[in-house]
Amino acid sequence: MNLWLQRARRGLPFVISGVALTLFMAWGVPVILAMRGLGPKMIAGSSSTAPSVIDSDRAMRVESSLGVMSDWYLAYPSDEFARDYTSINTMRAGWPFRAFAGELWRAANRPAQSDDLRWIVEVGESTAHQTVIPLRPLLVGVTGDIVFWSTASWFVIALPLALRNRKLQKYGLCGSCRHVLDHHAVKRPDRCPACNKPLARDWLAFARSPEMHFQNAYVWFVFVSSLDIMLTWKILARGGLEVNPLAALIIDTWGMHGAIAFKFALMTWVIVVCEILARMRMSAGRFLAYTAVVLSALPVVWSLGLLVLHELFPA
Repeated sequence: MNLWLQRARRGLPFVISGVALTLFMAWGVPVILAMRGLGPKMIAGSSSTAPSVIDSDRAMRVESSLGVMSDWYLAYPSDEFARDYTSINTMRAGWPFRAFAGELWRAANRPAQSDDLRWIVEVGESTAHQTVIPLRPLLVGVTGDIVFWSTASWFVIALPLALRNRKLQKYGLCGSCRHVLDHHAVKRPDRCPACNKPLARDWLAFARSPEMHFQNAYVWFVFVSSLDIMLTWKILARGGLEVNPLAALIIDTWGMHGAIAFKFALMTWVIVVCEILARMRMSAGRFLAYTAVVLSALPVVWSLGLLVLHELFPA
């Protein structure tokens, strides 16, 4: 229960932001556009344009003026109201969904000041644009707009912070207190050990592995092992022999391509063994990693010495 309350409390600001943006897009933006002479214009209806046959149960929509933020629709009243009203102007506003609506019923044989405003507030008129605010909520539109703008607020505000915290945690820091987390932990803790705040859940944790323990040693190990392969190829190209019986057997059977594949497979196996040992006993893994570097460097030194002697004292 407490977890759901915490989530609701964290999401409440975004819902409030969504409501505020919904009202602003439905009321504020259309009014601003109308005051500047932009947006759809209210359609002026007259009795001469009224259809000869009107549905007696409901009004008939005959014209529309659509805009980005609001729409105007012109309809004529049914026979029941035709004596008192000449036309009905309906405004719907909101984005991306129309969230509010209101109606302006034009009175027959009466001045414009006596028009019937239903769920609508008239705030002025500018360059033939009727500046009004619709008040009748449209359930589907209001819900859709609140969800849309709440989600947009989360993407603008919370998503960058979440990505920042994930990036910090990726590099071993807590997003709240910058506490240094354990790089080599097989499983990242659910909460920060220092501030006890929850860490972002890693949905791909099953596919990730913790940071390697002896990265510098592994780089040197791969480097000297690659040098060993290259120097061996150079010596064999000059008529030399491979003194390692296992390597000589592989070269005779599969050539240099087989020797390269064997060498890199051996390097991979040594690195995996070092990581397994480090998780059980750190000193054992470290000893094996640095021993592998030293042992791989010995043939390199020997091969370099042979090549230098061959260049200085050719046979």
